[in-house]
Amino acid sequence: MEKCLTIGSIHDRLIIAADIAGASEDQMVMVNEHGNYVIQKMLETAAAEWVVDLIVIIVNHNFFRLIHYIHGRHVLACLKILLAVRCIQSLLHAERRRLLALLTPPLYYLG
Repeated sequence: MEKCLTIGSIHDRLIIAADIAGASEDQMVMVNEHGNYVIQKMLETAAAEWVVDLIVIIVNHNFFRLIHYIHGRHVLACLKILLAVRCIQSLLHAERRRLLALLTPPLYYLG
């Protein structure tokens, strides 16, 4: 499944995301010793923001169950790093826009 996420089409990724979202608590992939790598690869290759949002919702719903399993903690750590990086990127983007606005001379003067 990891290979499908890396080289597969968008349709393949959607099928995997739907399977993960529709899994019951007994079939949770995040606590499986091999399934957590699929989730981590999904987070790495997530092109769409909604995939990350979907995984965050599933993690929030099953948080206390995930922290009891070592494989669940791997998923939590990967998600924590990804969200921190995205937060820093958005802050840098906002700071870059602010600096650009300060350094760019106005196109016209009022007066």
